[in-house]
Parts: sequence; C-alpha cells; structure tokens
Amino acid sequence: NPKEGGALLQYLQDGTLKAIYVASTGMLYTPDSDHLVLQLQFGMANQFSRKLSTDVKRGLERKADRGEYPRPAPLGYTACGDIRQRNIKPHDMTSIQVVDLFSTIATGNYTLSSLKQYADKKGYLTKRGKRISKSHLHSILVNPVYYGSFYHRGVLYKGTFVPLISKELFDQ
Repeated sequence: NPKEGGALLQYLQDGTLKAIYVASTGMLYTPDSDHLVLQLQFGMANQFSRKLSTDVKRGLERKADRGEYPRPAPLGYTACGDIRQRNIKPHDMTSIQVVDLFSTIATGNYTLSSLKQYADKKGYLTKRGKRISKSHLHSILVNPVYYGSFYHRGVLYKGTFVPLISKELFDQ
C-alpha cells in the first residue's frame, strides 16, 4: 500500500535499508538510486492490487447473480464444475449427516447442546476432521444454503444448486 511504500523509500533514503530488490524487473535500488522509478513501481503495484480486488468482487457478484455459490462449499456439499463455473453439489456422505441434524433438531426434543452431544455420538465431523462445535452447529442451522439460497454482500440469492432440505424443515 502507499503508506508502506513511502516508509520503505524513507528507510532506503535514511540508510536503514541497504537496498530494495524488485523481482519483477530485476532492479536493485540503493540509497543512491533514482527513487522516482521505485515510487512509480510501488504505485503500479498498488493499482494492480486495487484493480484485482475490484475484478474479484465483480466476478463473485456475477457468480451470485447466476445462482452459483460464491464461497467454498459448506459442510454437506462439495465443489463441482469447471473452474470459471464452479458450483456446489451434495456430498455423498456428509449431506446425509447435515439432513439428519436438521431432522433431529426439528423434532423439538433437542437443544443446541444436546444436538452437539447427538452429533458427537454419531461421529459427525467437520470438513477438517474435527468434532462439530456448538457454534458450528448453530451456523449450519441458520445457513440458508441448505434450503437452496445464500447471502452474498447482504442480499439473499436463489441458488442453482441442489438443496439438502426443504424451506419448511429449515423454518422449524
């Protein structure tokens, strides 16, 4: 960012840094070098980063507009499709477990704590192979992705992926 670029230039001029090597150009800048060129390179790098950020946000927005899930697949789903058209689909094993969690809590006989104990007894694990925490259970139970919708930047979108549960079960 510009603040760090300015600080690096100051360190170079003060002699705190002996040299700055720019790998993309192969240039080595010392306290005696032309710092204007280095300043321009810092500016170009900053602009590249800002443009990349804008492009990624725009791409995720388009993906959401098409109904494709714009984040990594949540528990119960797996990524599928081509790189530029990735979406999610139900995972063969964990989708059954997520449906079971929703069905179990919908009976009205379980609290979040008792549902966690139930999940532990059944051996349900996160994608990283750990026990599902109470907060993770809560995030699953309130995530609209499981009935086929998702939030992106505060807007609810209808997904084009297969939902694991009905909206009615979700609302219970």
